Amino acid sequence: MNIGEIIKDLRNKAEPKVSQRDLADAVGVHHNHISMIELGKTKPGFELASEIIKALGYSVVFRRETIDEVQT
Repeated sequence: MNIGEIIKDLRNKAEPKVSQRDLADAVGVHHNHISMIELGKTKPGFELASEIIKALGYSVVFRRETIDEVQT
């Protein structure tokens, strides 16, 4: 599952459900940008991804093991 699919899944599971437009307004981007991320046509940078996840009511946690796996 890529970041766009994760964002779409979290957005659709939110109570109440969050539209792309509402999410975009919450993080200060155009709703087309959220659509492009969800479709996998563009990837959000770290800051935008963090803001999106927070706007959906989740926190961002990184574990050293995950970072090490990516680097090897």
